Amino acid sequence: MALSCVQILLMIGMLVTGSINTLSKKAQNDCIAPGFPDPKFNHTATPHSFDHPWFQTIIMFMGETLCLFGLCVIRKRERDAFKTQTLQKVINSYEATSTEVMQQPRIFHWIFVIPTLCDLVGTSLAGINLVYVDASVCVPSSANPTTASSVHRY
Repeated sequence: MALSCVQILLMIGMLVTGSINTLSKKAQNDCIAPGFPDPKFNHTATPHSFDHPWFQTIIMFMGETLCLFGLCVIRKRERDAFKTQTLQKVINSYEATSTEVMQQPRIFHWIFVIPTLCDLVGTSLAGINLVYVDASVCVPSSANPTTASSVHRY
């Protein structure tokens, strides 16, 4: 079975964005910032390393949550278009005996909870892993099998 162009582009996009994610998180973990001069220790500033994988994961998921606003706008437009289309059908229909109720097709959104929780745990563990291991050893969280299997839907 040959891969389509869309599948190939999705795989390349996941590989590139997953690599950028891993490398940027590792670059953050390698940062060392000078601290404030402490009067108790002769006004010396001790350097502090950045090793906060939970903070990185929270910021990443907050950014992904912002994408939901775009989804809400798109869904509202679809709902408005559906209402307009339904109203036009009712106005154009001369039959008053039709009792058919038209509803917009719905997606069961709770079905995404389990994959989301798995992604949250996997991303958190990968972030913790980056504190202790080089980025070349760590597998990007976007290359996990659950994400890669979503390519086959397209």
